[in-house]
Amino acid sequence: MPTDSPINLIQALLQRPISFNRAFADIAGGAIPGLFLSQAWYWSQRTQDAEGWFYKTQVEWEEETALIRSEQDRARLILKRLGIMREKLRGQPARLWYSIDYGMLQTRLQDSANKIAESCKLDCRIQQTTRANTGASNLRNSESSAEITTETTFRDVRPPKPPQTHPSVAHTYAETPEGFCIMTPEVEEQRRQIKTEAQAARKTKMAVWDADPLPGSSIATGKRSTRCPPGYMFDSSLRAWAAERYPEVDVDEAIEAMRDWEYKTPRSDWNACLRTWIRNEAKQSSSRGHSRKTVTKSRSVVDELFAEQEEHRYEKARNVTP
Repeated sequence: MPTDSPINLIQALLQRPISFNRAFADIAGGAIPGLFLSQAWYWSQRTQDAEGWFYKTQVEWEEETALIRSEQDRARLILKRLGIMREKLRGQPARLWYSIDYGMLQTRLQDSANKIAESCKLDCRIQQTTRANTGASNLRNSESSAEITTETTFRDVRPPKPPQTHPSVAHTYAETPEGFCIMTPEVEEQRRQIKTEAQAARKTKMAVWDADPLPGSSIATGKRSTRCPPGYMFDSSLRAWAAERYPEVDVDEAIEAMRDWEYKTPRSDWNACLRTWIRNEAKQSSSRGHSRKTVTKSRSVVDELFAEQEEHRYEKARNVTP
């Protein structure tokens, strides 16, 4: 096999595997401190120190575990707070040494095992309760099914209820030996007459709606539109209404202006639109008249002030002249 084959390259890259203990992740609270503790356990079993102390630099930790400095600091802080790992500085220059407290590690592992055992017991109880509830539910469902089946069978034996008819029709029915109810010919004739009268009333109502609508009504305009139809006929009473309430508004000019106006939303009642237009014209005319009066009054005041200034200047000039 060639030396540069993919399998040789993969084997060369995988020559330094590290062990990871799943139980360490459980007691440390995560994969990162669990990986750091697993590697520390590995070196504590291979150190020559009698108390299990070993030293490693930050670069060596990163080469072995791929944990960057911030991840190493976080893992060391967690393990020291749990009391599992100890640290101290030794030698000249000072080096950071690590060791594992085996007693605390055993206590933490035992607590974790107890929690797992309690969780398993709780799961077993939940499963037993679920099975018991499922069995009781199945039993109730079977009993309910039996009751429903019995009740349904009993109901099927009964004859069906007579069909509902119009209140004015007499409930005259005949029962056959098989238990079914049928209507007599007299009742069928009454039902036929009622149906004929209802159809005639419906046709009369449609004829009323199909009649020629009054001018100015929403039916005369057809569909809703944003502009007043060219041939639209306004109600004649609008002129009398406008002359009585808004005599200052010219109705013909208002109609022409409204025909040229395009609304944003479609309209159908153009008589109402014309009334609104006349009201708005009256408001605008009153506001324009008020503004004209204000301007005229202000101009008269200015003229009076100007005349007073001219008179004062004339008097001053007369007093100065010898």
